[in-house]
Amino acid sequence: MNPLRTNGESGVRRGAGWIIALLAIAAACRVVAAPMKPLYTLVPISAPGGGATRAWALNSQGVVVGEMETGDNEVHAFIWSSDKGLRELGTLGGRNSRALDITDQGVVVGESETTAGEMRPFLWTESTGMRALPVTTSTVHGTAIAANERGQVVGMIEDADGQRAAWWEDGTVRLLPRLPGAGAFQALDVNKGGDVVGQIQTGAEEAFAGHAFYFPAGLAARNLTDFRLVSAFAGSAAVALNDAGEAVGYTMVDSARVRAFRYRPGAGFTLLEDHRALYSSARELNARGDVVGSCIPSYWSDELACAWLEGRWFDLNEITDTGPDWWLVQATGINHRRDITGYGLRGERHTAFLLRVESDADPATWPATVLTLRDLTEPNQRDRSSILAVEPPPGLSVRRILFMENGVVIGAVEEPPYEWGWHGSRDGAYEFMAELIDDHGRRYRTPRRFLEAE
Repeated sequence: MNPLRTNGESGVRRGAGWIIALLAIAAACRVVAAPMKPLYTLVPISAPGGGATRAWALNSQGVVVGEMETGDNEVHAFIWSSDKGLRELGTLGGRNSRALDITDQGVVVGESETTAGEMRPFLWTESTGMRALPVTTSTVHGTAIAANERGQVVGMIEDADGQRAAWWEDGTVRLLPRLPGAGAFQALDVNKGGDVVGQIQTGAEEAFAGHAFYFPAGLAARNLTDFRLVSAFAGSAAVALNDAGEAVGYTMVDSARVRAFRYRPGAGFTLLEDHRALYSSARELNARGDVVGSCIPSYWSDELACAWLEGRWFDLNEITDTGPDWWLVQATGINHRRDITGYGLRGERHTAFLLRVESDADPATWPATVLTLRDLTEPNQRDRSSILAVEPPPGLSVRRILFMENGVVIGAVEEPPYEWGWHGSRDGAYEFMAELIDDHGRRYRTPRRFLEAE
């Protein structure tokens, strides 16, 4: 006789057993928190023939320009929009061209080969198509790099007098004044006020050093009195500026590191926070001061597209819904809406992208995952000992946390406490990082922590 079916006591036991069983099922099938919503959605910009594409700029309407590889082993300038797709802009008769900037009026500038194989600056509009911009009589190479909303274009011309910063306006070309004895000189951006930034070589001819420069009011500046070298370091360039006069670029701070910087007139030069990256470079900024570029965190990392949004550094691969076959390499443009363009690796091929910002995106709410090092080394201990500990953001469901030393995974945990013990030589220098994988497969990396050789 089955006691579970014949007396009240056994019936109570049966009910308790079912409750225990249900609790066990609930524990095994725990409710998974909703995934953190990405800040960006990726739109691929692919060439019809499957060749590589790279985007160099976008305007406030989200129209993107860049270059695409054709089936004839040529590179052609392109323009892309969500309604018209990708269109080739052609060339000035030669094999290759690339589009480097676009204004809100749809004016595109760049460089193209002529039938004689000479590289010349061009300007393109929907109504006129591609046309060459004027150059000096001895020009051997010319490039239009940036344009503003007033129809002013800047770039560089290389002629018998060397590489010069060029200014095009009203169908004419003029050369910016250069410092006495300076070497190559190129303008890289211009804002609506006519301020110009770029790079100039200074010093003795046998030891030229590149320096970022800021030239307020361009051709209107008198006697170079307003000309400023932005960075105190050699090996720098001011790459972009906005209409408020803020400039960004890159500078070498020592023989091993290149850092992204911001320059504000009146406030001076500051390095952007990049978590001690081996390399960081700012490529563009918008009206609110958001910056995009690229970064190589360390010798054990690949180059990745990054952004400084509201002053906080982001790996765009972490905050974008990319899919498993993408790796975002370079971010080259950002508009006032915070849409971003650039290119990445889709499989093994460079492919341009537009990152559309979500309507309710708030960089301030993106979870920050923290890695701490607790030193356990005893005074007479031969080696060093530490506990690596990760504190996940509140509400984020954790599937696994990987701990890395110098780019190599040294351990993984799947339940709290999220810690890993570590031992190492006192003579070594170490870089630690952790990667959190949530229950939906999204990845969040901690800033790196360092132990220097003793």
